[in-house]
Amino acid sequence: MKNTQKRNVLTILGYIVILLISSNYYLTISFDSFFLENAKFDIYSLTTNDYWNLMGTPISIDDTISNKNWSYTADNYDWCSGSGTWNDPYIIENVTINGQNTNTCIEIKNSNAYFIIRNCTLYNSSSDYQHAAIKLDHVNNGKVINNTCLYNYYSGIFLLSSDNNSILENNAHYNEKGIHSFFSDNNTISGNIANNNEIAISIYFSDIHYVRGNIANNCATGIYLHAANANTLLDNVLNNHKIAISFNGDNYDNYASGNLMDLCSIDIAGDLIEEYSTNTIDSTNLVNNKPVYDYINVEALTPDEFINAGQVILINCSHSIISGVNTSLGTLGISLFFSDYNEISNNFASNNSDYGIYLHESNNNYIFNNTANNNTNRGIVLGNSNHSIIKENIANGNGYFGITLAYSQNNTLMQNTGNYNQDSGIEIYYSNNNTINDNMVTRNNNGIYLSGSSNNLITENTANYNSGHGICMFGCDFNYISGNIANINSYGVYLYSSDNNTITFNTLYRNSIDCIRELDCIGNIIEHNQCAPVEIIPNIPGYTLYVLLLSLMGLIFPIIVKTRKIIEFQ
Repeated sequence: MKNTQKRNVLTILGYIVILLISSNYYLTISFDSFFLENAKFDIYSLTTNDYWNLMGTPISIDDTISNKNWSYTADNYDWCSGSGTWNDPYIIENVTINGQNTNTCIEIKNSNAYFIIRNCTLYNSSSDYQHAAIKLDHVNNGKVINNTCLYNYYSGIFLLSSDNNSILENNAHYNEKGIHSFFSDNNTISGNIANNNEIAISIYFSDIHYVRGNIANNCATGIYLHAANANTLLDNVLNNHKIAISFNGDNYDNYASGNLMDLCSIDIAGDLIEEYSTNTIDSTNLVNNKPVYDYINVEALTPDEFINAGQVILINCSHSIISGVNTSLGTLGISLFFSDYNEISNNFASNNSDYGIYLHESNNNYIFNNTANNNTNRGIVLGNSNHSIIKENIANGNGYFGITLAYSQNNTLMQNTGNYNQDSGIEIYYSNNNTINDNMVTRNNNGIYLSGSSNNLITENTANYNSGHGICMFGCDFNYISGNIANINSYGVYLYSSDNNTITFNTLYRNSIDCIRELDCIGNIIEHNQCAPVEIIPNIPGYTLYVLLLSLMGLIFPIIVKTRKIIEFQ
């Protein structure tokens, strides 16, 4: 009887123990599920059985080293599988690595095997320019698919001397360069999203890339090419950059088509005409849903060739008229390169992230009655461009200068308005023999600013209410400054290390520091200028009239009082 009772008690205790263990198991799973579901961990979803968190443990594969090659890695690590053939590539997937700012997260070197890196989350790689979230170094036949590479100090995905690879459908955010190709050829970069990088996609000394269907928002530059040839840029969406696509020197035979650009556009730079004329940018590229017109080696274009333009680029074109377009809210509004005898008139080129109107190596052009306001850099710029007329344009509120001549000779600037610019209304930079006449440049830092420029005529301009100088010269000789009005600035005319200039018949009233100031100058002729010190009367609208009325009252009141006394006496 006792034995039976004892067995019953033990049986009951056993059930209780099993129940407690089971309850604890399910409670633990429930707690873990709740934690994973609600934790603020957006790097990777921890729901698959084949997920590996290699926190602070980078992956490095070098196919020339026996204990680091693909075969060794696939045999010894669960996160790598395959045999490296076309039908059975090596695969690294579902890995998360925090590089802890010390190294590359996944690096593949010296490999010709077929491989795939996919569904990985990689972040915080080293700030060294050689490192990245994913780096392919002397690698062929790789595919990098659907990975997330973010908050890396240099590159999200970096191809170094690596050819015939595919970079597909990755997310590369908050890096210096989202995807960076350096000395690498024949790669495909497609379907990626690269937001909030310094450069979304960089192709540097790299040829024959196929860059299609990528999305990039809020970067300084969307797609950057330097010394890059025969690349195809197709159907990319590039929004809100300073520059959407940059062809920055030594670029030949590239093709851009169907790219959609909002609040940014295309920038071209180089030294030789071939760097501009061999690239093709067709009108299916859109800036703010308006076509890009890029004409090369064409003459006598009419306004009908620029209807509804989002951006205008002329390369080696002459005797053409660009008129009546609104190329605003991009990067560069209207650009002429190696183009002579053209007319740019009655256009709007405002609120661009660089220049409104830009001429490079372009001579004998007529720039008339355009509005180039509130551009981040400059309103109207002539660089290495001569014998042009810039007349009756408005260039207000630009980030640096309203109108700039740089290394440009024998131009005429007349009757333009350049007000409220952050630096100067008109800048003359290493430019000689120009005529600056009858312009209005007020409420800038400087009205007219000359640097390294000689033999210019600065006449009959109005440069009032500038916070710095009305007319300022640094290292400028043999200029003639006459008949200008420069009132209510800090300095009327300021000369530093500027010799043998003539300053005559100018009106320079109420400048707060000095009428004319010379520093380290010799041989200047300064005569017949009208100077007056700062008035004590404050510059308040209506104040002079108010003082005049008070003065009149002061005269009239005693007469009234005296007359009243005479009447009362009688």
